Amino acid sequence: LVQLETTIADLYRSLGDVSAAARWEETAAARARAVRELFWDSTADWFCDLDIDPVLGHRPSLSLAGMVPLALSVATPEQATKARATLLNRFLAPGGLRTTVTNSGQQWDAPNGWAPLQWWSVVGLRAYGFVDRGFLDDANMIAGRWLTTCRQRFLVDGTLLEKYDVEVQARRPSGGEYEVQEGFGWTNGVLADLAALTGT
Repeated sequence: LVQLETTIADLYRSLGDVSAAARWEETAAARARAVRELFWDSTADWFCDLDIDPVLGHRPSLSLAGMVPLALSVATPEQATKARATLLNRFLAPGGLRTTVTNSGQQWDAPNGWAPLQWWSVVGLRAYGFVDRGFLDDANMIAGRWLTTCRQRFLVDGTLLEKYDVEVQARRPSGGEYEVQEGFGWTNGVLADLAALTGT
């Protein structure tokens, strides 16, 4: 919604309606503040789902969707730094990023990785300019692992898949209520975009 409101503001500005653009910018800024204040879990150092019941607070399970506030430049620099550390310590696997830190046997949990969440994470790291691995920054390292995983499975399966096992790249992904789907559009798009971003 922050991105949508910012886009609407940009469109109004391009049409010369400065007051409408300012209203939408204020709306986006208020929502971004709410994301920073309500969804940041300082115990987990991560943006977490918030339970509707205020007594319950943040959901204890960590999801890679917690990187979206970084991708949209909503996080504070301090939140982004802490989220980066959590990302590298809890989500990073040999073949990319785990979708969650829970291995439940379900398709949206570890050991599976999904293309859209890899993309949001890479974009989020790039937005905050994290570089501490010599010539290879975190975003390019993660993108490289994901690209390698997709390419290695393509050589085995002859197609791109909707999800990948990022813990054991040679293992066909599994889990969930149906068989892994082939030829998935978001995998194709993310693969092309990350290859272009990294020049590989």
